[in-house]
Amino acid sequence: MEVAAPSAVIVDIHGVEDNVDVLKQTVNHLLVMENVSSPLYVYFLTSTETLDVPINGLTGASMTTSMVVGEGRVDCFYDAKRKLDNVEVVNVCVLCCEPCEEYWKSVCGAIFTPVHTWRIETTTCDVTVLVDAKSALPDLRKMLETLPSIGDVNVLKTTLIPSDTFNHGYSTRCGGITSIPSLASLNLLYTPRKRDSRLTVAENLRRLARTARFDPDQFHVTRTNHANKVWVVGKEQSEKYDAIVTDKPGVTVAAAGADCTPLLFVDPVKRVCGAAHAGYLGTLKRVVVETVNALVEEFGSNVKDILVTMGPTLCSNCFSFDRTDPAVEEFLAIDQTTVDFRVNGEGTRVHAGLVTTNTLLLERMGIKPNNIDTSRATCTACDPDRFFSFQRDRFPFGNQVGFVSIR
Repeated sequence: MEVAAPSAVIVDIHGVEDNVDVLKQTVNHLLVMENVSSPLYVYFLTSTETLDVPINGLTGASMTTSMVVGEGRVDCFYDAKRKLDNVEVVNVCVLCCEPCEEYWKSVCGAIFTPVHTWRIETTTCDVTVLVDAKSALPDLRKMLETLPSIGDVNVLKTTLIPSDTFNHGYSTRCGGITSIPSLASLNLLYTPRKRDSRLTVAENLRRLARTARFDPDQFHVTRTNHANKVWVVGKEQSEKYDAIVTDKPGVTVAAAGADCTPLLFVDPVKRVCGAAHAGYLGTLKRVVVETVNALVEEFGSNVKDILVTMGPTLCSNCFSFDRTDPAVEEFLAIDQTTVDFRVNGEGTRVHAGLVTTNTLLLERMGIKPNNIDTSRATCTACDPDRFFSFQRDRFPFGNQVGFVSIR
């Protein structure tokens, strides 16, 4: 068998530890895998610590074996997956009895992402079916709900938004179950380029929703394109958009961020709200202007009634361009005060302020200065304990969100 480096085999012998024939076939199957030149991690999923399998005989120069003991299959599997995440293994084979094949296909399809390469290999056995494939997803969801949170969910709020009319907040990185270090722990955005599954992100969202008291089934987050398109809830969705507006009570709209600025918009008079994602490209493309326009055109808002808050984002000290970058001239075209030229050992760097720039754009739209709150625009890169940051951590990185809904 050809195995890419490094790789892993997750061996399901849960509940059949006393079946000599199954164990013998499992060992024989693994012996074929032992002759590989790259590291191979082998995890036995078992319900007992006293396992009569010649593990020592399997351990060679390229194979490291260990047991993962637990009451349930998926509990053991998830523990093994977390161990593999710590050593960044993405090539995984699950070895199981034939009757369990469909079950493990469902589990792997739900937990692994396109980053992973996975497959199922089976051994022939006379064991009566131990698991029902239809129970795989319910088993996973139940198991994820029982996992302890890593830290406590903390929702940052602002006094500008009236709490009797709107529910809102900005999440931090704490209080979720994601164990992948750069995504830990309350990663709230699934992308196929990362190792955090949809199910894990959904459980993180459920925990935020429980604390913040909104319905996770009525939650919509921006589909980032770093542009200025706005989706009006209830109308046809585009494939990508960086802002959402709604007049529907109970529907929570959100903007993700990991340095880019999440903004929340509310109009207490018309009882409408919105969320926008403004990275530097979205800022230069005036996504905040388009969001305000959508509130005015779709719901009849008066700009003087609109309240806007900004959440955790890069400060100007942490956000800079080379002097030759075209973005510099675009920031200067908005206002000279949005940029700061600084000379260091690498030459001239131009520092830009996302908060300052978006504030200017909003004020020029007619938003009153007192109706703009930047008190929660804490620098993401400067605060690794509370926030995810692409600038600081690079890829893969997690995402926090700003969210708002009408009560």
